Amino acid sequence: MSDLNKLAKQCLGIVETATLKDDEINMLISSAKTDMKRVDIDVENNINDNLVINTIMLYVKAHFGDTDINKRNEYLTRYTANIRALKESEEYRIGGDSNA
Repeated sequence: MSDLNKLAKQCLGIVETATLKDDEINMLISSAKTDMKRVDIDVENNINDNLVINTIMLYVKAHFGDTDINKRNEYLTRYTANIRALKESEEYRIGGDSNA
């Protein structure tokens, strides 16, 4: 189990040993990374950065089975705000100065 999968389970309130939703969680983690790369955020070189991790977790929480539309909208709003902040920072952009 990846560290991101383990953290996603914690954020979603799923016990670590439960595996039924692992495929869905892994798909959402991958989708978040792809979405961030789509807007030129250098996920791979910043994968241990807390802002990047938090952004991935917000994406997972916004898209994982929560039926409360208000919570989903809040997570999406926070995800979008994080994406905007990451895009505006040179150190997070693909080709940016990640050593700053």
